[in-house]
Amino acid sequence: MLYKFNMSILLDHQLLEQDIHKNSDFPVAYYQNELEELTNWEGPFHWHPDFEIATALNNPLEYQIDQQ
Repeated sequence: MLYKFNMSILLDHQLLEQDIHKNSDFPVAYYQNELEELTNWEGPFHWHPDFEIATALNNPLEYQIDQQ
């Protein structure tokens, strides 16, 4: 079973993100999301093997990586 959340994040039963980000011609993707549209400004807990960089214009971001 797959779950689709705001911000277009599709997750499987282990919370692995299912969206495909890879492009063999240029392996970098850019996404702009409006966190203010989410409840408590929180995205769904999920994971993926890809490297991710996030920035915020107005407020700090809090991330969990592994158990930290």
